[in-house]
Parts: sequence; C-alpha cells; structure tokens
Amino acid sequence: MRLRASYVTGLLVCLLWAGSGTAQEWSQWGKSMVIGLNTTADGADVAADVADFPVLIRLNESNFDFSSAGENGDGIRFTDPDGNVLSYEIEHWDVAAKTAAIWVRVDTVRGNSGNQRLIMYWANTDAEAASSSESVFDTLSGFVGVWHMNNDPSAAAPQLMDATPNGINGSAVGSLTSTDLVPGIAGNATNFNGTDACYNLGNGPKVDITGDKDVTLSAWVKLDGTPHTENSYETILAKGDKQYSIQYRSHQVRQWQAFVHDGDKWKTAALTDTPSTEKYYHVTGVFDDSVGKVALYIDGAQVDSFPAADSINAERDDTLGIGANFRHNGLRRFLDGIIDEVRFSSVARSEHWVKLCYESQKDSQSLVEYGQIQDPSPVIEDLSSSEIRRGAGSGNYRIVDLRGRALTRGNTVGGLGISGLSRPGVYIVVPGNGKATKHMATRPMTGR
Repeated sequence: MRLRASYVTGLLVCLLWAGSGTAQEWSQWGKSMVIGLNTTADGADVAADVADFPVLIRLNESNFDFSSAGENGDGIRFTDPDGNVLSYEIEHWDVAAKTAAIWVRVDTVRGNSGNQRLIMYWANTDAEAASSSESVFDTLSGFVGVWHMNNDPSAAAPQLMDATPNGINGSAVGSLTSTDLVPGIAGNATNFNGTDACYNLGNGPKVDITGDKDVTLSAWVKLDGTPHTENSYETILAKGDKQYSIQYRSHQVRQWQAFVHDGDKWKTAALTDTPSTEKYYHVTGVFDDSVGKVALYIDGAQVDSFPAADSINAERDDTLGIGANFRHNGLRRFLDGIIDEVRFSSVARSEHWVKLCYESQKDSQSLVEYGQIQDPSPVIEDLSSSEIRRGAGSGNYRIVDLRGRALTRGNTVGGLGISGLSRPGVYIVVPGNGKATKHMATRPMTGR
C-alpha cells in the first residue's frame, strides 16, 4: 500500500536530529523512506491504541531498492518521527527475489489515526547489523514464545528457533524435511503432513502457565481440508489435551476451537466452519482470567466466547507442541497443512491487538503505507525560509510533522515564519506545485 499522495508528491523532508543519532551520523545513510501507519476506517480500522506492537514491513521491488541495501540488509534502520531508533528483526531478506519481511517494534500504534509515520534508512555500507528478535519480541511485552516457522527442520536439533529471550526452541519430530519449508505469511512457513510431523517445545517452567493466569495463543494456518477420521482434531499449538490449545476439529463437526481446561472440564470457544484450502486463516485463542472467559478469534474478529471462571489446570505438565498434541498417553492429533507465525503470550491480548495482527499481516494488509524513496541530497547548514522557497517554487505550501500536525502555513510572497520549528524531529514541506526536493539540516531551521 502506497503512502497517501498528500504526503508523498514532492515532499521536502528536513531531518533535524537529536537523541540517539545526530544529523551527521544519519547523513551517512544514502536513502530513506517515510512509512505510514493507517488505522482509520480506510486502513486497518482499529479504534484504540495498541502498545509495544511488532509491525510487519514487507518490501518488494515495487516499494524498495534492494540494489542499495546490501546482501543481508545489515545497514537498515528505523526511527519514529522524534528520532528514536526502533528495534527491528529481519525475518526474511532475499536480494535475488527482491523480497523482505521485517518486524519493527512500535511503542504505540495509535488507534483511528492516518498520520502516524516511521522512517526507514538504508544504503550505508559501514553500518553494522542491528537486527534483534529478542528486542522486538520482548518478554516484558508479554511474549512467552514466538516461532516464525522458517527454520530448516533437517538441521541439527533444536531446529525451530524462538524469537523471544526465553529461548524455547523446538525439536522436529517425524518426517519433516527441508522441502517442508514453503512460502508463508512472512517469509517461509512449515508444511506438516498430518501423520507424524510436529515440533516438540518441551514442558519447561516458562510454558507451564497454570492457575489464575492469562494466555493468548495465535498462528496463521492453511489446512488441506481432508477430514482425519482417526485424529478427529488437528493441533495448531497445544499444551496437552487438558491445559490449553488452539486447534481444528476435522471429524464430524468441523470447527475452529480454542480451549482451556480447569482440571474438571474443557472450556471451549468454537466456530463451525469448513475452511478454504486456498487461504491462510489467523487463529487466536484468548483466556482472560479477569473476566472469566475464553474467546476465539478468526481473521481478527471474535467469533465465540465461553465462560471460564476457574483457573487453568495445574495437575498436568504436558509438553507444548506445534502441529500435534503431546498428550499424557501419547502423541496424537497431527495437523495436515501449513503453519506460520506462532505466538504464545502470558497476557490476554485485546480485541484491538488481535485485529491489528490480522490486518497488518494478511496478504492484502491495510496498515502500512509506503512512501517514495528519497535519494541523497546536499546538507544545508541553515535551512532558511529562502531555501524552502527555492525548493517549493511558487504557490502555497504547508509544513507538517510526521504525526500529520500542521505547524505553519505560508506562501512565496509573504514568506514563511518558521523560527518556531526548532524542536528536533522530521518535518515535511508540502508545496503547491509538487516540485520540492529533499534537504538535510544539521541544526534547527531558522526563520527571518
């Protein structure tokens, strides 16, 4: 999705830096791009703010210049409008195919906003790699485990890497091979055969969430649609059959399900559905102890909930598994299909979080808007109103910050009073004729 024209055509971007980087340091990055986040009804349609959210940035030849970013993308950087450097993880980077998938941690994605901006920098051959999955999927943000499902299952165990600092890595079980890596929602995903293939994530204390605790489980799934008369259920992510799980019931009544077990009964939220074999579904189960319910979300929308006032069963200590259920009496309930981006959180994610995950990660995502690539430009020591007029040409123009807030207006006859624009940050001059060029300033702009 392209950034709206009112913020793209003929932008004069003035970079005034403070904080973790300086203008001189950032001038070493030869290219940059403004990235918009749109949560209005025209975008992701998320009404409330969402904190500490990993935004998926998908790059391709239509929105990015791979020839200037290096073989592995080591020199890329992301910042917010105030110049704060953002943590990111490169999950996938393929120069030959000209595709990339990058997770960028944003402290707050503002609800019902079409004016939020990020800035991406690249084309600096001296910059060291800064990709860090542990900084993006931090345990302080509620993540217990995150598995991108893009690791080669034929490698030495443990093959499946956890993106969080917890390091809950998984070992391949059954006949998984490197040919089971297939294109997924973000980079590669893993294709399970429905008979003996799965991942064993162990039963350590970090995944043994019991008692009065919250749990959120989620994943992208594409099923093959074949009913399994023996398995009855196909497991996406589960800790045994008497703690918690998200799964698909594939025999008799066909349902997406999310359940928790309180030691006495299963508390299950379900949606009866025969899924298409041509698409991925985003499946999320949320157990919220504070309100006493388990909720099931499909493709970002809550489709069912069930009362679950009691705590999660503490009498069992089953293994956590992806693609199969490690029950106390054996391994069963294998999934036949593809699984991508599996997440396990120790918090009850909000409806806004769940919807934002779906809207920002689906193929036709509606959150991220990509601006034009900006090439290197001369550094102007003192960007005065005359310099702005020279770039803007004739006609009216306005200055906004990357939050979309108008800072001042002017025209080429009356001049532009910009002495107040001394706060470090990024400013955009939107000219009437659309002929502005990019400039970088090493100190704040001054007016007449």
